Amino acid sequence: MSWAVRWQDEALAELEQVARREPKRAANMRRRVLDLAETGRGDVK
Repeated sequence: MSWAVRWQDEALAELEQVARREPKRAANMRRRVLDLAETGRGDVK
C-alpha cells in the first residue's frame, strides 16, 4: 500500500469526524482529498 493511499484513508476517516460538526467545511476537505488522490496535488479548482 502506498503512502498516498494510506494518507487518503486517514484523511477520509478524519473527514467523517469533522463532517459531524462542520458539514460545509467537510465538503471542501473531501473535495481537496479526492483532488489530491486524482492529480497528486492538493489544488482545488
